[in-house]
Amino acid sequence: MKIYFSTSGGLMGILNNHVMIDSDTFSEKEKYQFENLIRHSDFFNLQSDRPPTHGAADYINYSISIEDGKQKHTVKTNDVTMSSQLEPVIRFLQNKIRK
Repeated sequence: MKIYFSTSGGLMGILNNHVMIDSDTFSEKEKYQFENLIRHSDFFNLQSDRPPTHGAADYINYSISIEDGKQKHTVKTNDVTMSSQLEPVIRFLQNKIRK
């Protein structure tokens, strides 16, 4: 599984990270955990969020694209309107790229 994860925005727009993670680099435990997060979030059926209302500032944008075999899906969200089901996926990816 290929995961493309990017963050942008934040305080004065200084956050701008783009990474590609191959799930083959995950430990077995991480792979199992991530696959469960994807399944429980219903990732491949999620729609992208609309940006926050006009006047919102310093929020962080997230884009997650996952390629898994023939499936490919992208979800864009932000820290203001992010669904609770997507939050654990983003947290997992943030922790993974910090390591």
